[in-house]
Amino acid sequence: MTQNPNSEILQNQIDDCTQDCLNCHTVCYDTAMRIIQAGEQQPAEHLSSMLNCAELCLTTAHFLLSSSPFYTAICQVCADVCTRCNALCAAMGEGESANACLACAESCRQLAKIEQ
Repeated sequence: MTQNPNSEILQNQIDDCTQDCLNCHTVCYDTAMRIIQAGEQQPAEHLSSMLNCAELCLTTAHFLLSSSPFYTAICQVCADVCTRCNALCAAMGEGESANACLACAESCRQLAKIEQ
């Protein structure tokens, strides 16, 4: 039995998106913790946005890994949150976090479009 090429492409995109979400989770969480532990002065909105982004990225990865029928909706929300976090991280000079957010937002947005 041969696998449908479209199904294989979709699974590859799901796998890539999952990895982007997990990476964004790790980078945003680690960056926020570093800032907090170092006592750096950053607006509370920026730190809470980074922590919210990290949490949502982890949740999105869980939805993708479990093949939840709701992963399209959660991917769209994740893309929106990551886009906002990207802008805040860039404004703070946190390039690694900004890049991780951008990659995750693009992956999630692309996956949400495919499934609509």
